[in-house]
Amino acid sequence: MITQSKFAIVGGTGNHDLDKHVIAWINDTAGTNFKFFNINFDDFPDGESDRRIENYGELKNKIVVLLESTYSDHLWNQFLELSWAIKYQYEAKTIIAVQPFMHYRRQDQGNKKNEINRNRRACYEMKKNGIDKLLLLDIHSKATLENCKEAGIEAFNVSGAGPFADRLKPILHITKKQGQKFYIFSPDEGSVIRAINVAKILGVEVILSLKNRKHEGETVIINSKEKVKTISKKYGCQLLLATDELIKDSTVVIIEDELSTGGTAKLTGSDLKKKKARDIIFCATHPVCVSGWKRKFIDETPFSRIFFGNTIPRPYEKRTGGKITDVFMSAVIASELLNIMFDTEQEAKSK
Repeated sequence: MITQSKFAIVGGTGNHDLDKHVIAWINDTAGTNFKFFNINFDDFPDGESDRRIENYGELKNKIVVLLESTYSDHLWNQFLELSWAIKYQYEAKTIIAVQPFMHYRRQDQGNKKNEINRNRRACYEMKKNGIDKLLLLDIHSKATLENCKEAGIEAFNVSGAGPFADRLKPILHITKKQGQKFYIFSPDEGSVIRAINVAKILGVEVILSLKNRKHEGETVIINSKEKVKTISKKYGCQLLLATDELIKDSTVVIIEDELSTGGTAKLTGSDLKKKKARDIIFCATHPVCVSGWKRKFIDETPFSRIFFGNTIPRPYEKRTGGKITDVFMSAVIASELLNIMFDTEQEAKSK
């Protein structure tokens, strides 16, 4: 399937537990026995990095898989430092970077001239530091993929829909047995594709709420069936306008790429509750969970179930006593990574 001797595996400190499960899946599937290169993580007395890769000589001419969830400036710098050293100091042939969660994923609006386009800058930084291919999970927008292409990086975005759908299947089964309605809800056009991906697996319909954000920050709901038809045609999937009649007595599932403060999600859930939804379920791939998120999102939550992906670790202080269920993303990441590894090896043979 793939030739183990052609590859090397390096992992940062962002989410080593997830990284281990990704590589374990590849070993089980491809019959390999990959192990992580050991890195001595340390600092000099003045605080500067003293990271050192053991057995660095074995990286020369290898296809290196570098795994790192970069949810802080520190981890982003660690990622770039390792990639630069692997490519330009230790002469790896190719670097396949795996970022289950990517830093600077949101600052991607090229039309906002008063804001530095840090997403675009980040893509150029990665290329400059040796990244050839990049695997992402439920990236915030297509702008990242476009910026990677512009910078010369081949980028892949895998969907977390499968793991969420697996969690939702038993709930859907019970809901149907009880004769109740079940919808995937998209609170705006930006989240439509994530809703569609889950809905297609489950075989259920997507209901869509349309919003127009004015310059003053005010949000206006647009009840336009014609607009919904236009969006349905764009995505090749029949969508329904989220009317009060459809929402009433339904199980409604919200699919988001991330949860930060949780304030917007809670407002959306509370609005669905006012419209008498029977059950409201919230899913997010990336648990960013900034300071104060529990007070805003967990206290008096409108959600009957909450599912978070495991792209960012949630240590004890970010746990909620069982109010949130972890959804493991290692298999969908590993499956796509194995495909990329195979293709990269074949490309190297043809050169």
